[in-house]
Amino acid sequence: MELNYINVVDNIVSEKLQDEIEEAYVSSFFPWNYFEHSVGVGEYKITDNTYDTSFFSHTHYKNGRDITNYISDVKNIPHLFADKNKINIRNINRIRANLTRNFTDYKEYNHSAIHRDWNHIFSSDSPLMFCSLLYYVNNSDGDTKFFDENYNQIESVTPKKGRAVFFNSNILHAGSNPIKNDIRIVVNYTLEIER
Repeated sequence: MELNYINVVDNIVSEKLQDEIEEAYVSSFFPWNYFEHSVGVGEYKITDNTYDTSFFSHTHYKNGRDITNYISDVKNIPHLFADKNKINIRNINRIRANLTRNFTDYKEYNHSAIHRDWNHIFSSDSPLMFCSLLYYVNNSDGDTKFFDENYNQIESVTPKKGRAVFFNSNILHAGSNPIKNDIRIVVNYTLEIER
């Protein structure tokens, strides 16, 4: 698998597990944290198409430690992906789920702030690189949009339950809110990968 490209793989886990993961995230007992703005601290780009909305988030794992024990199966998804695609994961840096909602006046060309998942760049001769893995929990609209260094959109991936998207963490991208569906749930992984 090419590590510097945007790779899309459907049905990365069984349909049974896809259903179990979705049911857990949409349960009224799941502890989501509310954030008023999608733009946080860090490097990001605001364009004419940026629409900053509130969202819900849940951090599963960060900086080498479990933050919660909810939905332990999501912690296995990077390893399942790696096994199927002959990738060696050295370390998982972060696992975070995000839930965005349908907003009045949100258009298909809108998106959140354009950003990179990880700003650290290894030297070209380093045996490691940072990559991101997105796992879409439910069927929804609200594409993940990818951009070149001049902020021109180069690709768009539609959320599909069980779909995984793998890419270099330095690739500029932005999520977008659903318009036709009520919610969009994605799990975002930041990984250290052996080249």
